Amino acid sequence: MLYGRTTEQERLTQLVAAARAGCSGALLVRGEAGIGKTALLDWLAETAARPEHGDDGRELRILRVTGIEPEADLAFGGLVQLLWPVQSRLDALPEPQAAALRAVLGTGAEQRGPDRFLTGLAVLTVLADLAEDGPLLCLVDDAQWLDQATAEALLFAARRLAAEGVAMVLAGRDDGFSAPGIPELRLNRLGFEDSSRLLADRGRAPALRSQIITESAGNPLALIEFDSARRDQPHQHAPLPVADRVFSAFRSQIGKLPERTRLMMLIAAAEARGDLPLLLRASELLGVDLGDLEEAERSGLMYVMDGTVTFRHPLIASATYQGSVLARRIAVHRALAEAAVDPDCRARHLLAITTAPDQDVALELAGAAARARGRTAYAAASGLFRHAARI
Repeated sequence: MLYGRTTEQERLTQLVAAARAGCSGALLVRGEAGIGKTALLDWLAETAARPEHGDDGRELRILRVTGIEPEADLAFGGLVQLLWPVQSRLDALPEPQAAALRAVLGTGAEQRGPDRFLTGLAVLTVLADLAEDGPLLCLVDDAQWLDQATAEALLFAARRLAAEGVAMVLAGRDDGFSAPGIPELRLNRLGFEDSSRLLADRGRAPALRSQIITESAGNPLALIEFDSARRDQPHQHAPLPVADRVFSAFRSQIGKLPERTRLMMLIAAAEARGDLPLLLRASELLGVDLGDLEEAERSGLMYVMDGTVTFRHPLIASATYQGSVLARRIAVHRALAEAAVDPDCRARHLLAITTAPDQDVALELAGAAARARGRTAYAAASGLFRHAARI
């Protein structure tokens, strides 16, 4: 079930309906990692193929390809994945086009210096030929990881679709895939109501929904992963782990930054509230400073504004934290605890580094729990009292 995507579902339904009526079209679904692009394509594939969605008796055919990051340098790897199931239809193409696609699929003689125009034209022709049997839905997921040759051929065809009865839907991340001339449909983060409904349907009690929603910032996959993590680690107070699929792209970006920048990012991720003065005090204890964040800002991963340090998306903070070794995380939390002025903040960081019974830390946690109870934050107080009892 999809949440908060009614408008997007209607747009895609209209695209397929137009293809059934003989009017082709292409659309690029764009959004950040984990926002639900694949889920939307899965929904479209399932619903569009249902008999009730067509009244002409013709079955809708679906072709699908998914970009694979390790194969991004493998020329035409994506096109092979897309067209391999229909290679028998190449015989219907004009011979130069058929020869071009056979060379791509490895079923014909190799051609010197493949003609990009001819290959793109051949893709357009084979899609049109398939659509003569009935409407065709072509789904392209993780387009940012398509090899360049496949991307060029598919976009060549997509920009020239007219009255064949073909609907092409591509899905890609915000960066890494340029598709000029193709209309875009942007997937935004879910609002509080839709996020809460998703968590409620997963059996999550109201007491923790707001915290999970805040941590995920409305990213659907993050909502699910954070909810699962809460079940597996109910007392976890550090940033929650997220499926590698969600933040592998962020990890890659972070890994390219200088070591001092990564340490500053880790301090910010562990601090989690964007408190710049606290961040500066802790960073001084660890031998880094605000200037070390410049590379992260230039990369668009985070920014400093109005006395606050902010990650562009919470998943970047999670990727930073989970991608760091335990010893470094402990050192960072220790520095934050030492630099903290607020006793509740100090208690939180002490909790993160305490692995054995410690009466002093337990007393600080109990004090924080009492203060939370005084603010009528009963759920928080209960959790802090449990932690205090545990250590």
